[in-house]
Amino acid sequence: MLLLIKNFVSFFNQTIISLFRIIVFTKHIKKFNRTLYSDFKDIVVLANGPSLNKMVTENIDFLNKKDLMCVNSFPSSDFFVKLKPLYLIVSAPDYWLEHVRPEMDAMRNELYNKLLEVNWNIVFYLPAQANKFHLWQKLTEQNSFIKIKYYNLTPIYGFKWFRNFCYRKNIGMPRPHNILIPSIMMSIKMNYKNIYLWGADHSWLQTIFVDDENKAYLTHQHFYTKGIAKPLTMQKNVNEDRKLHEMLYKFVYTFEGYFFIREFSETTGNKIWNCTPDSFIDAFNRLKV
Repeated sequence: MLLLIKNFVSFFNQTIISLFRIIVFTKHIKKFNRTLYSDFKDIVVLANGPSLNKMVTENIDFLNKKDLMCVNSFPSSDFFVKLKPLYLIVSAPDYWLEHVRPEMDAMRNELYNKLLEVNWNIVFYLPAQANKFHLWQKLTEQNSFIKIKYYNLTPIYGFKWFRNFCYRKNIGMPRPHNILIPSIMMSIKMNYKNIYLWGADHSWLQTIFVDDENKAYLTHQHFYTKGIAKPLTMQKNVNEDRKLHEMLYKFVYTFEGYFFIREFSETTGNKIWNCTPDSFIDAFNRLKV
């Protein structure tokens, strides 16, 4: 009984906090419809994990008759033009905040320049907070192949019925500490029957260490990384790095969020398949391709 009361209080508090977040952060978003450019019922989410190179090289035929969604800096890779994904999605504030670290500013400028060269129809999903950022406003004016759609990043926690209601109404999603969370959520909202995850290694836990100055580092090895990736601190804001416990909290929220998504997908009928070999994600059914 004591545990039931404790859980109820916890869910109640999370629900109240989520309601405040909704009031402050959530924008009105129209219902998501699958783009007119789509001819298929299945989608492959191309995450940027190191396994993606081998997956695409050895199993490219699997991508036939499926829509493709890529994430973050994927357009800087050779696969972008080769595969011509229908969707691109980003979520990090670095993509729309005015003042970011120089390397982050260079990253989004490179993305902008790559998108200027696109000569096929693509839908670019951005958080609602990015709707006034000058770079993306200018992009659609300069390239008519790009169509921008916005979604709500608002973190929703609390009672299961409350979470699923908010997800269904496009009010928010599980805490989006990783781009894969909005990627899967948008795929569900567009009602793809099967959602296949490629390159979703999530194997950062193997790379974490703390140096003699008590700085926490991890290595982000992407499929397009040349050579051996360099260990980096995890950015908290422009002038501050995350402590180890803050880094681990972020991972906890991410892996927990996948279970919330799985519960939500069970109410919508969408199937999520993790095709990534040796992936650390334990929420979704595995499928070997």
